[in-house]
Amino acid sequence: MVRNGIVWIVRDKDVPESGTTFFVGEFTHALDSKGRVTIPSKWRIPGGDNTYLALPNPGGYVTVYPP
Repeated sequence: MVRNGIVWIVRDKDVPESGTTFFVGEFTHALDSKGRVTIPSKWRIPGGDNTYLALPNPGGYVTVYPP
């Protein structure tokens, strides 16, 4: 992976507010020498434990879910 960036979409304003945080978009990043990937700081929850669930996707990438 050679490109880095963030792509965001705008949520429809007619969707009711649920109080739930949604992370929609993509971040392309390579793994470090120990096989780790960093979570973009804009996606981290301030004061949160920053534990994430990462699952392989059939498209050849990893989908990361916030706590």
